[in-house]
Amino acid sequence: MELDLPDSAFEVLAFVALVVPGLVYATTRSRLRGYLEGDRSVASRIVQALVVSVLLDAVYFVVLARPLEDAEPHPVHYLLTNALAISATYFLCAAIIPLVLAWLIHGDVPFLRPVYRLATQLRSRLTSSNYQTVPNAWDYATTTAPAGWVRVRIAPGQWVGGRFADGSYFSTYPEPRDLFIEDQYVVKEDGSFGERVPSSSGVWLSIRDDYVVEWLADEPGQE
Repeated sequence: MELDLPDSAFEVLAFVALVVPGLVYATTRSRLRGYLEGDRSVASRIVQALVVSVLLDAVYFVVLARPLEDAEPHPVHYLLTNALAISATYFLCAAIIPLVLAWLIHGDVPFLRPVYRLATQLRSRLTSSNYQTVPNAWDYATTTAPAGWVRVRIAPGQWVGGRFADGSYFSTYPEPRDLFIEDQYVVKEDGSFGERVPSSSGVWLSIRDDYVVEWLADEPGQE
């Protein structure tokens, strides 16, 4: 059995148009939840996008069955006379719906938090697996620790640290571990914070395996 691949310009465009919903969904999902192991492989990401596209396209074909029947006898004429409506419908189906769907499933939507908790409870009851989608402990700590300060021991008695707020940044999987602290403070040998480093505009660190990174809550007297 031979597999016919799209060879004309129209067939290629049609194929790309059908795959776009899955690509939008996969891209939005990765932006919301971060990259997992399967996201590192281009082939894996393409397969995931194709699966989502097939599912969404199947739903779209069922919903839009009647307009498609009307377009079948004279598709070019139907396209030209309904170009605006078709463009708006395609934008809704290919971009808006996949984006919203990914946001509802993988985002942190306040009014859906009870649903997220219920889904987590059901998963824990239905399976004994302790598998977490967070790829490593670094990602888990940097995305969940409610810290206002961070300090890094780069050698015995040597620390780098400071205020960790909205202007600070940390890398996540699959990028190498690094850290930008927006407001650097002097850290003494015992790890306690001293004065703010004069004229500090931040400090960047590449986190090595022998470093110790500590996230701290706001300390009294520090601003």
